Amino acid sequence: MTAAAGEGRVVSGLDEALGLGGGAHPVAFFTLRELDADLVDRVIADHLGDDFLDVVPGAFALDPETGRRRWQHAGLQPIAIIGAAETFDLGPTVAEALPSAAVLFLGGEGAAAAVLGWNRCPTHRLVPVASSLSELDVRSH
Repeated sequence: MTAAAGEGRVVSGLDEALGLGGGAHPVAFFTLRELDADLVDRVIADHLGDDFLDVVPGAFALDPETGRRRWQHAGLQPIAIIGAAETFDLGPTVAEALPSAAVLFLGGEGAAAAVLGWNRCPTHRLVPVASSLSELDVRSH
């Protein structure tokens, strides 16, 4: 997984779980620990926002020394941002992506890590979308 969004990948099968509408959706995968602190802050601010703290309290916090947000939830890792089908341009990198329609997470560790999704609505909870990363329907666009 990389921080590049312009790889032309789409993911399908999220319509029922996340309410995104049918069809394929642009997806940008990333590894949070490989992003610099400014980009981690941007991913958290733009693609999760403070509403996410209503869903997963304490998932991230503001570092008082740097003023940047940092991820704090060891058992849950954001791994991808999802765009709305045919109406959303992720941009060439995660750093340039517009606010996403949904965010995917790995919940758990190792082979038992399930893929969870959140559609950015503060009243909606994380929902399972695949029992593993390899079960996601991801393909080149």
